[in-house]
Amino acid sequence: MKIFVMGATGVLGKAVVPRLIADGYDVHTLSRSEENRRALQKLGAQPVSANLFNGESLKQALAGCEAVLHLATRIAPTSKMGKRASW
Repeated sequence: MKIFVMGATGVLGKAVVPRLIADGYDVHTLSRSEENRRALQKLGAQPVSANLFNGESLKQALAGCEAVLHLATRIAPTSKMGKRASW
C-alpha cells in the first residue's frame, strides 16, 4: 500500500514513518529541504517535493497514494511550551 505522510520529519512523523516502513508500506513523504530528503531516504521513504499550501502541487505528490497521514504540526519544543507565542 502506498501511503503519503505530511510532516514526516516532525515530532509525530519521526515516530510514525519508521514503523510504516518496518511494516512493509511504500511510504512517500513531503520534503522541503535537502537535509530532510536525505534523512527520509536513509529510512527507506520516498521524499517528494511539494508545497503543503498549493493544491496542484499536492495533487501531483499524492497521485497513486491509497492513504494520507497529515501529521504536519506545530508543537513547541519542551523548553518553550510555557510561552503562548510558541503555539
